[in-house]
Amino acid sequence: MRTEDVAALLAQAPMFKGLPTDCVWRLAAVSRVVWFKAGEMLFAQGQDAAGLYIVASGRVCVTRRSPDGKEQTLRVWEPWDMVGEVALFAGRTYPAFGQAQDDGHAVLIPRDGLLKAVADYPDLALSLLGVLSGRLRILTDLVEGLSLRDVPSRLATWLLERANATEQQPLVELRVSKQRLASILGTLPETLSRVLRKMQDEGLIEGVDNRSMRLLDRDRLEAISAGKVRVR
Repeated sequence: MRTEDVAALLAQAPMFKGLPTDCVWRLAAVSRVVWFKAGEMLFAQGQDAAGLYIVASGRVCVTRRSPDGKEQTLRVWEPWDMVGEVALFAGRTYPAFGQAQDDGHAVLIPRDGLLKAVADYPDLALSLLGVLSGRLRILTDLVEGLSLRDVPSRLATWLLERANATEQQPLVELRVSKQRLASILGTLPETLSRVLRKMQDEGLIEGVDNRSMRLLDRDRLEAISAGKVRVR
């Protein structure tokens, strides 16, 4: 792919908007486009870091595994998110696995090229710092959810975050398998299934199909999310 095409892709990522054109072109000149299939591993936990990925299409799921094989999904990243940034600034290996959830493509910015650009363009450093601060907030919320909230509260929060804010009974697209959702919520698939059944029995949600769900009682779901009431 031509440099100008790669630059056009990078320019669509929020973190690069407002940066000098020559900065974006400099990154594009050393970058390459990586195409991937659903289920393909982009990088592995402990692998030497090739660089930073900017997702252009499809989704990438980032998970971490313990020595005994337990898996925790940290996040599913959407188009124009960056993936693999921790390895650039906190070591030379990826701290988690990055696996494609759909067919798609991403721009891979090599580590050395990015760090040299950061040294020459302060605005780029500030932009990356802003993104990293947002990631810290996400991980803080994840730790809080796993340690202080029960599974119904985590599930209610996850559903509400994806619901249309103006609709009282919004339709939420799951976009992940129930097994993946269980990993995101830090629980077992069978536990998630039980909680979903309880929520449906109590009239909180309604399964429309395997890929979507309607929230029937938004007010009570918000109370469950906040820990004010519990699923019976």
